[in-house]
Amino acid sequence: MNLLETWVSVQTSIHGRLTIDGLRDLSERCGHQYTHSTLSEWRRGLRCPPPCVLRAMNEDIAHRAVYAVIKALNLPYETYLLLDDDELFDRVAEMFSVPERKK
Repeated sequence: MNLLETWVSVQTSIHGRLTIDGLRDLSERCGHQYTHSTLSEWRRGLRCPPPCVLRAMNEDIAHRAVYAVIKALNLPYETYLLLDDDELFDRVAEMFSVPERKK
């Protein structure tokens, strides 16, 4: 499974959440409008997701992975809230992300 499909899987694994909700979040976080058409172009290799999108997708996957580990260990949800430190998740996501483009 590639990054795009993993990200879509993460987005739709959250109760009541649709892919379009994740695309709206990406649009807000990266300052550009992303739609199902854009996602389709990325999937078919017609365009590459920009670095901001790749970083945001990795952040989303990192958050969900930590949540899944906590759930698998039968730890209380409060454990996730205690670990919900943006700096920690940013570091985890950064390990899997492409470097930021120099302007």
